Amino acid sequence: MISGELLGNLLSVVRQHLGYTWPDAEIDQKLGEYIKDGVAYLERIAGGNALTFDEGTGERRLLKDYVFYANSLQLDTFYVNYLHDLNSFQLEQERIAYERTKESTE
Repeated sequence: MISGELLGNLLSVVRQHLGYTWPDAEIDQKLGEYIKDGVAYLERIAGGNALTFDEGTGERRLLKDYVFYANSLQLDTFYVNYLHDLNSFQLEQERIAYERTKESTE
């Protein structure tokens, strides 16, 4: 689940990434839904790890690209074009979860 503050911050980042420089409530609502969907998808493949979507993180980069493709009604193409990136992200998240589990059992 995404907080209102994080959604607002990500909406600003995504609007800039997509080149939307004018205010438009309809666009914001649509992009907000795509952001929520993208966050839910990335959280699901992250294996329970907390994602921050901070600047420079893989999840933020993937989310911006997810919303770009969703906004273009081309999510099926996103999954094909970003398969390697998504798999790498998922493997990294699994490694992080493993390290966290390993530390807690020691």
